[in-house]
Amino acid sequence: MKAFYILALSLMLSACASKDTGRAVPSVSETSNPVVKNQEPAELYSDRYFVNYANALNQHTENALRSKIVEAKMVEKLETDLAFTFNANQRANVTQLLSSLTDTSITAILAQPGGSWKYVDSDVHTKQQATSYYRFTLDGTFAYYEISWLDGHIVDIFNLFTGVGISDSFDLVIDMEQYRKTHPNSGIQRMGDFFEAVRQASYTEMLFAYNEIPKPFQQKPLVLAGLMKAYINQPSLVMPRSFVVYMEKHQPVHPRFYAYYYDNQQFDLAIESLKRFPETVVKDVRVQVEIGNALYESGQTEKAEDYLVNALLKAPSEPFGYIWLLGLSIDTKQYQQTELILKVLYDRFDTRYSKTDLLTFDRGEEYLKSASYQRYKQYLN
Repeated sequence: MKAFYILALSLMLSACASKDTGRAVPSVSETSNPVVKNQEPAELYSDRYFVNYANALNQHTENALRSKIVEAKMVEKLETDLAFTFNANQRANVTQLLSSLTDTSITAILAQPGGSWKYVDSDVHTKQQATSYYRFTLDGTFAYYEISWLDGHIVDIFNLFTGVGISDSFDLVIDMEQYRKTHPNSGIQRMGDFFEAVRQASYTEMLFAYNEIPKPFQQKPLVLAGLMKAYINQPSLVMPRSFVVYMEKHQPVHPRFYAYYYDNQQFDLAIESLKRFPETVVKDVRVQVEIGNALYESGQTEKAEDYLVNALLKAPSEPFGYIWLLGLSIDTKQYQQTELILKVLYDRFDTRYSKTDLLTFDRGEEYLKSASYQRYKQYLN
């Protein structure tokens, strides 16, 4: 039966990077990832060490991940967390399970090719243990990963948006197996049907399967991640009644629910969901501009502008602050600022806004009639 559970989990470990819920803008790539040759050796767990690892992820993601993973270290970490020592047979079974879950996690990450990895920050706990945080950006989507280290080896990869990591998946396999033993006719196998339906975008079947999943598992992170993946892909989807009641009654806050709350104009809950990232991730420019955008949509224009300007000042080499501040500037008719931002985006990021692009903003048509736009056109020529 464990093979079934691993298969079920493998279908969903990739769900789900956040989507940009703001205005449509031309895509602006992050700083390009040049080939890095002969990197200087870096002290273990130094910032340079983790920056070098981001470079490695950008050059060849799978090689970078697999080169740092040793199942024996993962088992060692698990034993420490459980305060328990496996016997030889248990160790072999646990190692096999962790190996399978690691493979599916890596496969999920590789299912989004062409993205960009950027080191955000790290926490060094001891000489042996550390945690590093990385932003993964692809077109209009982004995700954050928390990577746990032991003696220079990766022992867990945790998707901060979905709230799912290798160790959590391991725990879910154990929970499912124990539940099956005590509830042999519980319908636990519908978990696999649910995950497969999400993967195939068969959302009617997904809803049927979700309703038949045992209630103790309906709010598990992987299941909620599956629902959010379906919702992001099809916002008009009518969500299961039990899920809607759960959201209304408990109002859970977690990054996975950001898009749901944003689209339902529950901006306070959307912002609180983003703030549930680790503090060091909340401070990252990509999260800051998303909070700024949510503040703007909630009508807190002045506070939103402060967030966006501060994000831009902290990370002037990244495009996100400029893009969202551009939208606010156009909609609030701050045309001098609009013109400056458009020129910076062109000069620094090689991105020009066409008439069609500018019309996507709420007051883009008004801006096209301004002297500022005429000066911008002349600047491009």
